[in-house]
Amino acid sequence: MENRAFFAEVEHLLDQGRKVTVPVTGLSMYPFLRPGDKVELEALEQSVPETGDILLFRQGENYILHRAISVTETRRGTRPYSLEMMGDGNLRQVEHCIEGEALARAVAVLRGGRRIDCDSRGWRFSGRVWTALRPFRRPLLFLIKSLNLCK
Repeated sequence: MENRAFFAEVEHLLDQGRKVTVPVTGLSMYPFLRPGDKVELEALEQSVPETGDILLFRQGENYILHRAISVTETRRGTRPYSLEMMGDGNLRQVEHCIEGEALARAVAVLRGGRRIDCDSRGWRFSGRVWTALRPFRRPLLFLIKSLNLCK
């Protein structure tokens, strides 16, 4: 299925309040998400995303699944908001999106028959640590890949 048609259907299902599972492609979210993983998404609805959430957002014709590294709200817990997004495997590239471009939040990662809860204490802690280690990502990613630490 063509990418645009696939994500049009994803948006349609999310608008109906259904959870959607999408495959992970690419390495922009490595080491947390890897090709072969699947991500279960739920619509953002009325909630404001939090720093550390993995979000599906739209920029023009592109759909991107990256981590929110900062959330700016007009008043705490209110809308509208803007987001800075970054892939866990990216070294510098940061995307910006606003309310309406953020479509869904990852609630689980499906990997090798396991279901990893994205709201679990361990997952959220690991994401916060990885985000804090941004200046050291290049050597850390090299080490993780060369020692094949993420299987």
